[in-house]
Amino acid sequence: MKGKPVFVILGAGGFPYKVSAAGNKYFLMAKALAAHNFDVILVSKYNISNDIIKEQGNIDEIKYFFLSGGKKRDTLFLKICGEIRADIKLIFFLKKLRTKSRKNYVMISYNPLYLVVFYWLLTKIYRFKLVFSLMEDHTILAKGLFKKVRAQLFWNFGFYFANGALPISIYLQNRIITKFKNISVFRVPVLADFSHEGFKARKVRAKYFLYCGDIGYYEVIELIINAFYKLSDNEIHLILILYGNQTKINNLQRNMLNNNRIHISRNIPQYELYKLYTNSIGLLIPMRPSRQDRARFPQKIAEYLASGRPIITNNIGEIQYYFNDGVNTIFAKDYSIEAYRDAMQIVLNYPDLCNEIGKNGRKMGYKYFHYESISEQFSEFLLSL
Repeated sequence: MKGKPVFVILGAGGFPYKVSAAGNKYFLMAKALAAHNFDVILVSKYNISNDIIKEQGNIDEIKYFFLSGGKKRDTLFLKICGEIRADIKLIFFLKKLRTKSRKNYVMISYNPLYLVVFYWLLTKIYRFKLVFSLMEDHTILAKGLFKKVRAQLFWNFGFYFANGALPISIYLQNRIITKFKNISVFRVPVLADFSHEGFKARKVRAKYFLYCGDIGYYEVIELIINAFYKLSDNEIHLILILYGNQTKINNLQRNMLNNNRIHISRNIPQYELYKLYTNSIGLLIPMRPSRQDRARFPQKIAEYLASGRPIITNNIGEIQYYFNDGVNTIFAKDYSIEAYRDAMQIVLNYPDLCNEIGKNGRKMGYKYFHYESISEQFSEFLLSL
């Protein structure tokens, strides 16, 4: 690592043993920086899988490291012990990485303020720059008094301890720079690897629409199902690839047992998932007219675009800055069952037009969301801190 700047992504969520939307994005951020001579390490505090894991290694030349390995800790006491062990190990981990001859960075996501202060102290002692990655507005998401207070403390005071911020959306970027005028900000949008082999695995397209997302967005999933029921073509299928609460997924699966046109899947390997995207007739990503959806930018959008298939969504939040109806996406007129039924019917009625829309979406996505497209500016931003 001598001579190279080191970028530590703290909070990799169990990567590579547990893959999430955030974990995928962090991995692609790592690849973007590695292309400009950074050493990047994805660091997870502890194992969140049920298996014994290898505590360190590399994937595509990107290093990963677990501060506390072993099996998943199911009791509160063991979780607290794991947290303490991980934080102690982090002290020595950063100490080992420090050097006076290069710039070093630690990136964290949303955390309680006391942990932000702890990480700030470590970065001060070992001469690292501290940057925040923001994908949600947690003051909107927080439920209950304790979580709301914790979110407000982070948003009101946390950024005073940061050297830079990496918001995912213009909404979050504006919120940060309005309150913290001296902080350096670089927007890192949704990312995908447009060169992935899964996006090249085109066959004769099956007649199915596809949605991929967390079961926690049940309201969105319900809207998609109800819109699908209203389509005039009874030969069309719907694939729902869901993750999150397994009990809720099981309940939905039981409700769909009598419908042989709706298929629910989970734990799909990435290559197979991208093949499913690429061979669909259309990909669904409804956006609710809520503060939460105006603030966020779903990571799946970048992967959808990379498939070259038409995306059906509505003009909420970050969508408005990149997409044009009938050019690189198909807009539902609003967030309603009827509007999504009508948009899905367009795909069925005008397949050639929608194929062009999908191709245009991929071109636009490659320009803004292929991980290599941010590589140079991202590395320059960090070196300027």
